[in-house]
Amino acid sequence: MNFLSRLKKEDPQRVDELTNLIKARMEPVSIIDILVDVDKLTGFLDMFETVGYKEAMTREEKATRLIATLLCYGCNIGPTQTERSTGISASSILYIRRRYCSEENLLKALGFLSDCQHQTWLASAYGDGTGFITDGRRTQERRICD
Repeated sequence: MNFLSRLKKEDPQRVDELTNLIKARMEPVSIIDILVDVDKLTGFLDMFETVGYKEAMTREEKATRLIATLLCYGCNIGPTQTERSTGISASSILYIRRRYCSEENLLKALGFLSDCQHQTWLASAYGDGTGFITDGRRTQERRICD
């Protein structure tokens, strides 16, 4: 039983008030906006290097297409639906996936973001950094980069 469940049993009105306060202060945010902001703060999209020859794409163009591709496969919505939602062509999404989204690049980006998160003040609230919680399950963290 988690803390919120215990508190709800002890003081349900307080939990409802807190829930309403949090909802009032938090605006809905697009996942695309979150990815753009995280890239501005960390530069994590630079971890995605082409598996082929050097590309003639600007960083901005590459970032736009990578974010659409990460949305596509991260949310499991597919290239066609992503095209409808973002305006980035399905063929461009497939191209970016083939050229930039190798397992090595995905693991490199994950490790980089994990390292960035461990440098924040909030990280210390979650322990010593040897594990993480995702989807409600505690898992031992596999460090990917130094």
